[in-house]
Amino acid sequence: MKKIMIIIGMLFLTMFQLHIFQGVEANSIVSQPEIHEDMNATLEGFASFYNVVIFIRFNDEQNYEAPYDLGYYENMFNGVNQISLRDYYLEASYGKLDIISEIVLSEGEIYYYTDIYDRSYYEPRTTSNPDGVDDSNSNQAEREHNLLKRAINEVDALGLIDPAIDLDVNNDGEIDSITFMVSGEDNGWGSLLWPHKWELYDVFNDQDSPEINGVKAYTYTFNLLGDSRNYDMKASVGVLAHETFHLLGAPDLYHYYDFFNLDNAGPWSLMDNSANTPVHMLGYMKETYGGWIDNVTTITASGSYSLNPLSESEENLLRIDTGYSNEYVYLEYRYQDGKYESTLPDSGLIIYRVDKDYEGNELGYAYTSNGEGINEVFVFRPNIGDITEPITFPNDENYEFYGNLDQAAISNLNLFKEAGTTTSFILFHSDGTLMDITITNVSESNGTISFDITMDTVLDVKLLIGDVEFDKDMRFIDHPLLNYEATLSFNEDYDVYFSYLDTEVDASDFIYETSIPFDATQSVVHLGIYLEGVFQTTMTFEFEFVDVIETAHFPYGNLEDLLWYIPPIEDLSVLEITFNAQFELELDYDYLYIFNENIENAYTGTSLQYVTLDFSSEDQGLWIWFQSDEYLDDYYGVYAEIEIQTSTPVSVEEAVSLKGSSRIEVPYGEDYIDLGLDILFQNIDFYDVVVTEDIDVLSPDTYIVTYDIYENGALIYTLIREVVVLEPIQISFSTIFDLTHELGSDPINFETLLFNVNTNSEDYDVFVEESIDYQTVGVYEVIITVKDLFGFEASQTFEVSIEDSTAPEVILNASVDTIYAGTTYVDQGIAYTDLSTTSVQSITTLNTETPGVYTITYNVTDAYDNQRVVTRYIHVIENNQINMYIAPALTTIRVGETFVAPECFAQLNGETYTCSIDMQSLNRLVVGDYEITYSVS
Repeated sequence: MKKIMIIIGMLFLTMFQLHIFQGVEANSIVSQPEIHEDMNATLEGFASFYNVVIFIRFNDEQNYEAPYDLGYYENMFNGVNQISLRDYYLEASYGKLDIISEIVLSEGEIYYYTDIYDRSYYEPRTTSNPDGVDDSNSNQAEREHNLLKRAINEVDALGLIDPAIDLDVNNDGEIDSITFMVSGEDNGWGSLLWPHKWELYDVFNDQDSPEINGVKAYTYTFNLLGDSRNYDMKASVGVLAHETFHLLGAPDLYHYYDFFNLDNAGPWSLMDNSANTPVHMLGYMKETYGGWIDNVTTITASGSYSLNPLSESEENLLRIDTGYSNEYVYLEYRYQDGKYESTLPDSGLIIYRVDKDYEGNELGYAYTSNGEGINEVFVFRPNIGDITEPITFPNDENYEFYGNLDQAAISNLNLFKEAGTTTSFILFHSDGTLMDITITNVSESNGTISFDITMDTVLDVKLLIGDVEFDKDMRFIDHPLLNYEATLSFNEDYDVYFSYLDTEVDASDFIYETSIPFDATQSVVHLGIYLEGVFQTTMTFEFEFVDVIETAHFPYGNLEDLLWYIPPIEDLSVLEITFNAQFELELDYDYLYIFNENIENAYTGTSLQYVTLDFSSEDQGLWIWFQSDEYLDDYYGVYAEIEIQTSTPVSVEEAVSLKGSSRIEVPYGEDYIDLGLDILFQNIDFYDVVVTEDIDVLSPDTYIVTYDIYENGALIYTLIREVVVLEPIQISFSTIFDLTHELGSDPINFETLLFNVNTNSEDYDVFVEESIDYQTVGVYEVIITVKDLFGFEASQTFEVSIEDSTAPEVILNASVDTIYAGTTYVDQGIAYTDLSTTSVQSITTLNTETPGVYTITYNVTDAYDNQRVVTRYIHVIENNQINMYIAPALTTIRVGETFVAPECFAQLNGETYTCSIDMQSLNRLVVGDYEITYSVS
């Protein structure tokens, strides 16, 4: 949609001055409300700007200090020729952007704003934290925005920012960049305390709205300091660079809401990467959001090409226009070298798809599992799980289907050396069809990469509606009084033919002269382009017709842009657009514009609820443009009906027409709902209509629906519609290959193996025939049958091999493994478990007579040769203990009796020694207790 936005923006600037309306009259100007007109202005294209850095802590953290000193943070933000925020953008922008960060200081030290609330006030509400923040967007916004407002206003009140600093280089009335460095650690993704970029919309219009030196604060980044230097999510150059690129308008390239495990760009782009040291953003992101690449060479024909590293200069980016709406293939050479790019997974040629019909990648890869891609950027990679058109991805944790993104760089020096439909590195459109592009002969040498591209010729042919290039986000009002035509812009040497039915257009079809008529019954136009009689290529355009102006109230937002077109009308007498209660836009952020060469009106809020706008004097046509911001709100949207009449009488042939196509195909078994007729309002009271139909949706055939139009009881006109009930489709689903499954594992959920199921009904049954014994090794047959509601079915047979590849679990039994030399060692053995028969062998080196370290090795092998080896270490040590042996003896005697000392000997390391006896203290004539001492020397 960006191309159309640019063209319309030019129209606004050159034709008239834009006014913001909250009135209800279509052609009058009312007073302009107090709004911030450039709320979505970015910093793209500016050579430098200041970034205000404010440190914050909470009421219960009065003594908190950041893990590093001021010098560290000064270098992290402003260092040059070292890894820093400023240095990163100087390099990534080729010297075109210099970000100077102004850290708020007081007396030469970091100044901390200390909030009035404890930290728990901003943490998730739980039973143990009842005053915490709930998970609603409004509650988080109210608390966070008021916290930051207090911090900003205190910095302003204390005069801590030099008034000479230009805080608003793009003159949009906002501080260009504010970075908040907040104490502590996060509470999980999406919580209030989590690194992010946001806007202060909740407090922007307050009487005491946040501002510094008279400039209001709006857009900001929020970062966490951590409680220690070990905190993984602490503010780093990588986090700061990522959040700062949001200020330039860049979206995230990872998924917010779905397909969480499918990375789009991963380690190859700043906006899908959380590394502490950032890599460069993709070249397309530099071009589109940074504004640092002015011209991208578009490849239009097969040939040999070369590139230098993207990091070296802005002239190292190529693209191919695929011929699909706003879809391109970009090519760039990423070289694993330098302060930032050295962290890339590899060097080589990166190939990625850009679809400008979408903004960012937040919503997931597709709206539904296995659906058409809706991502702005997708980096191609090898070994994706689906290689059959249409290429789709399941929305689960099956990484095998998502390919090897780390190996996305192709090169003669890497594992993957080419890309194309005949390789494991396939290229495909957003709708899943394969691209007819092959890249071969990739050679990387001396800092340059060269390669060959083989492709269909791409011609610069544009289809225009008025002066605006056609885009798939255009809508056309289906009304019998409206006549549409498109024009072509192309090289005058071409001959262009067109057809509404034949996809293979040739010279037997209509030749293009001045315009191509189209309407709801001829809403697909195929072009055939010839040069000197030689066929070049085909192009197809599909026009979407609607009865009303409507934006879906859910999902909504995500920078949505839609256009409706009403062409010039001859003899116009009535052109009215009536809005109902559903008109509600986010005030001052989302707008509905209605314009042509003479008028330009813009509406926001609820200004058009129950309002009818009269454009009856605007017979040269109208554009209606809806534009929303990036936030998702399911209660915002637009609904309007259109009334058109002409001043001249209209015949029944002109007044009555079929709604939809004159030939409708109905899938087998699907209910047929008749679309009816369109009858001009000015003629509707004249006619009665009788509809005749007899359609059996379970009997494939061509049926005729007849519409008889009567006036005053007389049949005056008949319309017919062909309804073709299609043959039942052949039930099918993606091939299920033979599987291996580990012995003893949980049973397989076979329904998770079903992909790309095609049936005649939305609902279907799945039957699985199998008799797998998950506790027994063997090969088992499985039959999966898919059966739709009409009884049609398809089956696939495959094998599941239950294999035992797990080694036995072995543990050493408790044991005394340190013994004295000369003593006996008792082997306590091992304990082991396995699901199959197991044998045990042990080998020992033990010698209990000689000190040393010995082993017993246990080799445990199961029936399928899975082996586990464990080793017990036994320490035999010298016995330096003297053992004394004293013979039994009578140690109690009567006074006067003679004591006979028992024999004694001692042993040390196998040697025997005689004891000496000391009985000098013994007095056998006196009653008492006496000690006798035995000693060995």
